[in-house]
Amino acid sequence: MRLEIGAEAISRMERGQVELTVSKLLQLADIFDCPANELLLAISTRPQDQWQLIAARLKDLSADDRQFALESLERLTAHLAMK
Repeated sequence: MRLEIGAEAISRMERGQVELTVSKLLQLADIFDCPANELLLAISTRPQDQWQLIAARLKDLSADDRQFALESLERLTAHLAMK
């Protein structure tokens, strides 16, 4: 195994019982050939991090498609706020 950790340790991390060390996070980033911050953003619950993910998905869309996505997001958030 490339991270040199066992299945039980992975299971504990997945269940949130144990946190990944910085060194293991950096190893994962190397394995997936991506910046470590991408791994952190993917699991973050901070609004500012989630905004970055939304912006990244919108950036390559046409102006019309971005407008459609934003309007859809507005409708969705309004609907969820009513619950």
